[in-house]
Amino acid sequence: MIGNNKRITHLDGLRGILALVVFVYHFFYCLAPQFILGGTYNEVISKNYTLLKTIAYTPLNLFYNGGMAVNFFFVLSAYVLSYNYFSNNKLNPIRKNLLKRYFRLAIPVLASCVFIYLLHICNLFYKSPFPVIDVNKNWLNGLFPDKFDFLELIKYALVNVFFDDNASYNSVLWTMSIELTGSILVFVSLLATHKLKSKARVFVAIILIEFAVKKYYSVAFSSGLLICYLQHNNIIFKNLTANNYFKVLMLLCGLYFTSFPLLSYQNGLTYTIYAPIDFMQEHGFHKLAHIFGCSALMVVFINSQKLKSIFSIKPIQFFGKVSFSFYLLHLCLLLVFASRIYELLFPYLINSINISITFIISLSCILTVSFLFYRYVDFYAIKYASKISNFFFGESVSK
Repeated sequence: MIGNNKRITHLDGLRGILALVVFVYHFFYCLAPQFILGGTYNEVISKNYTLLKTIAYTPLNLFYNGGMAVNFFFVLSAYVLSYNYFSNNKLNPIRKNLLKRYFRLAIPVLASCVFIYLLHICNLFYKSPFPVIDVNKNWLNGLFPDKFDFLELIKYALVNVFFDDNASYNSVLWTMSIELTGSILVFVSLLATHKLKSKARVFVAIILIEFAVKKYYSVAFSSGLLICYLQHNNIIFKNLTANNYFKVLMLLCGLYFTSFPLLSYQNGLTYTIYAPIDFMQEHGFHKLAHIFGCSALMVVFINSQKLKSIFSIKPIQFFGKVSFSFYLLHLCLLLVFASRIYELLFPYLINSINISITFIISLSCILTVSFLFYRYVDFYAIKYASKISNFFFGESVSK
């Protein structure tokens, strides 16, 4: 959101689609992991392209590339969090949001952990139907351990998730500490550079320092901040983004780097279009590939009226509205709905049809629960977080 409670609708829609991509990734990682890997090992290292390999090792994988989606979340978060400041150059909303950010994240996180705790009490988690292979074995076995009493759960949700980088109870929460520290980085950067006329050099220097110390997720936030600054204040950047050839170049680069496979077999990229950047699988450089690609696509997105219109339609806006709730709950609900639906249909349908029907029904059920969570938890979390910041700084600000 931006000031005066006006939503940036196309960015809300983008956030919703990214949350859906994460869901698709986890769905297939649970039920059809070889779909993500592009087939068997021998099929992937072959020079020939099967249908699965074609999807997994081309930009078609963007429909389920979870690494891309998470890094795009971080770039997008920084852009949205700094948008209001670069629109009006006022510091007070930054101070408010700096205080507000923890509570805005922590309240839904706490509620989601309590929800998972109740699922444990009701014995609703069910993993048995999911196929287990070497790639997903440890991940599946470690999902949602029943290891906390209620007081420990509260401490975990409010402290450990954000300050100990602990996602052991709900694996999707690994992004929360990054989201909080990245948001603080954005706000502190804005406060520190407020009186500087040329902020771009400082933001670039921050990115280079983050790269040097291997804080690659921080690079994503600083990249989103830089893009927002240039979009608002740099004439050269505006002229470049008005050039269709430049936008096509950014689009092609973005599609190539964002679709860098999150998972692959050893030597699996040898006979793919990603062979020239195969080295990026090492040392966490795949994150940089995604961040560079996401930044390029972000530039294209914010300068395309057609894309803005598409992402502002009501169905996509619905995904945007419930995106945070959907992100927090989708994985635990996959182990409640998808596993049982898949097992129920297994004797009657071939696997591909079973997976398709399971996907549709599971998605519908999870969206319904996510909407209720948004309506009765996340909606009020935004309000209460605002009240806390208003107590110290006065008049309300936006999300």
